[in-house]
Amino acid sequence: MILARRRPFRLDAERIVLRLPLHSDFNAWTALRSDSRAFLTPWEPVWSPDHLSRKSFTNRVYWAARSAKAGTAFPLFLAHRDGTLLGAITLDNIRRGPAQSGTIGYWIGQPHARKGYMREAIGVLVHHAFTALDLSRVEAACLPENAASRGVLERSGFKYEGVAQSYLQIDGRWRNHVLYANLRSDRRGKTEVRCPPPMTAWPRCCLPACCATPRPITPRNRAVAITVGRGWSRPLAILRNARPSSAPARRPVWPWCRAAVGPGWWADR
Repeated sequence: MILARRRPFRLDAERIVLRLPLHSDFNAWTALRSDSRAFLTPWEPVWSPDHLSRKSFTNRVYWAARSAKAGTAFPLFLAHRDGTLLGAITLDNIRRGPAQSGTIGYWIGQPHARKGYMREAIGVLVHHAFTALDLSRVEAACLPENAASRGVLERSGFKYEGVAQSYLQIDGRWRNHVLYANLRSDRRGKTEVRCPPPMTAWPRCCLPACCATPRPITPRNRAVAITVGRGWSRPLAILRNARPSSAPARRPVWPWCRAAVGPGWWADR
């Protein structure tokens, strides 16, 4: 039996490629970070003493592979199509369930800054987040004085949302950050509501002890079935007294039950 190898994660743009880091990237990554240290450190957390070590980079490679496989984060290198390493971008803090959101962070080497590479990277990664990952919201944060980062976010479709006080430790100090977000256009204000399937018979928990089999639901007792489906605890009294509108009725059933049954059906409490 031959098992097909899984293709490595990769996103392509016009001039760049986003891919997972490889062990062979160590020399290029270390050189780019070292040459851009003065350019990057004012906008990043303090580098650890082993930040540029082989061991630290190896841990990054393993973490990136595990996170991408689990779908919890996508730490990607930004490379030119000719193979030159330009920087990195990460989609992290992916939250599922009602949130369906994630957060991006990025950096680019000083020799490659202000050439439009990061805008391409943000665009292709956000598109992947909205389509393949089914996210509805992608967030980003940066320092208020970082005009270049704010500009690339705004040109990439992100909207300013406010200021987070003491959001992150940057360059050794707790700093306020401006918050941005990009929302999936076809989900603004919308959500998918899934209704449970209609009941076709009474559940055994709602039947008297004398009933051996569930009683089928008919138009006569349909309103009661709705009350059971909504968790009401006294359906049997209504069922026993259900009658058509031709018979005298003492009390009407609740409006939402009467609407569900249709005009002309009444029941006693």
